[in-house]
Amino acid sequence: LPGQEAFFKTCRGTSFGPLWDMGNLFSRVRQPIILPGNRFEYKVKGFIGEGAFGRVAHCTTVGTKQPVAVKILKRNIHVDRELQMLTGIKSLDPDKHNVVRFIEAFTSGNYACLAFEKLDRTLSDFIKQHGKLRAEEIRPIARQMLVTLDALKQIDVIHTDIKPDNVMLVDHRQQPFKIRLIDFGVAVLASESNEGAIMQPLFYRSPEVMLGLPVTAAIDMWSLGCLLAFLYTARHLYHGADKLLSGLRIRSLSDLTVYHPKARSESEYNDTQSFLSLLRQMLHPDFDRRTTPSEALHHAFVRESGKSTSRPNAEVPDATAGSTTSLIPATEVPAGGPGEGPSHTQW
Repeated sequence: LPGQEAFFKTCRGTSFGPLWDMGNLFSRVRQPIILPGNRFEYKVKGFIGEGAFGRVAHCTTVGTKQPVAVKILKRNIHVDRELQMLTGIKSLDPDKHNVVRFIEAFTSGNYACLAFEKLDRTLSDFIKQHGKLRAEEIRPIARQMLVTLDALKQIDVIHTDIKPDNVMLVDHRQQPFKIRLIDFGVAVLASESNEGAIMQPLFYRSPEVMLGLPVTAAIDMWSLGCLLAFLYTARHLYHGADKLLSGLRIRSLSDLTVYHPKARSESEYNDTQSFLSLLRQMLHPDFDRRTTPSEALHHAFVRESGKSTSRPNAEVPDATAGSTTSLIPATEVPAGGPGEGPSHTQW
């Protein structure tokens, strides 16, 4: 790759041949790679993901040994845009607003390096490992993401790439379902968004983007609705191959209950109905009538405590009762995960 020699000349402790093959680089290294940042030095432990423009390294800070994720990217306009957005969101509190904690940016040869807090795993990986979630498990994720979208709206930022690969658990064992939104590489300012621009992963793309209509922060709400439906079913709500007409494969959001056909308690049944009510508001085809983050935060599903008590002897209605339309199954998650779209980076 162009600039590879300059990159490794700035990395202490090792030397390499002419080809920078990051896929097997770490396995060939006997001495540690040290990335010299501005605030810290980072010892590379391995590579944990990749995207269209580079790779993500699992590092620890030299001295303090704090785990860090460093994105190593080819320098181009996309990196400059991401850095601009990351600088903008530094005004947000990562713990309060659920955005990834950005540590610093530095350069090495012709490569840009972006250092972030090291997180647990993506929602995509979690669903692959554990399967679909119940409505009560989705609630804290929905609440946090709505807080995030509300905060981004306040600073005029549209993420445009909300999908399971770009929402990560912080530490599921210690903080169950505590999440962070990551990857601002294709984010745009609402005031500078271009009508007719192609954006959003296809499975999570809003009707107005498909139709070339004006782009607003409402496109992120649509993507979030699709993401929450994915968590509930472990399947994509809309099939990308059919594009706009793909929505006809799911004739009613009530049909989603076939993936959880029998509620275990009355409270779980009520949770499901409240969850579907929220999805209907998030997935309104008219972006002017689609719910906003601040409105959705007051929805009954989001405001519930989430602590339901199972009553195994209670008579609980079948969650599919009242559904009169047949369901053509939603799209199953492909083996490669739901990372279709403009970027697919795991941190």
